[in-house]
Parts: sequence; structure tokens; C-alpha cells
Amino acid sequence: MSTDKLPVQYESNNKAWMLTMLFEKWVKDLDKRMRAQNRKILLLLDNAPVHPDITLKVNLLHI
Repeated sequence: MSTDKLPVQYESNNKAWMLTMLFEKWVKDLDKRMRAQNRKILLLLDNAPVHPDITLKVNLLHI
């Protein structure tokens, strides 16, 4: 099955590593989809180097 036919957002790179660029794109796309549906979510992340501080147009609560 081709990845463009999957009902998911699929991104990859040559080494199969998560890159900051891919992660930022995924978070921003998720934010757009949730805003369009007027949904609120809780996204928990660890402190992996690939998880940078991403500035979104949302009210965030940091614990």
C-alpha cells in the first residue's frame, strides 16, 4: 500500500530518525487541525532533543 493512501499523516527521512523539522511540522499541523475542529488536547512530551520549544498560538500550561 502506498503511504499517500493511508488515513494518517506520514513523514519520513532517509535514516528513519525523528528530526526537529519533522516534529515541528507535525505539531503545527496538529494544532491547525485541532483549532479547525475547536478541540482542546493535552500533548505530553518528554525532554528529547528533537522536542524544541515550539511557539504556537495557543494558551499553554507548563507543569
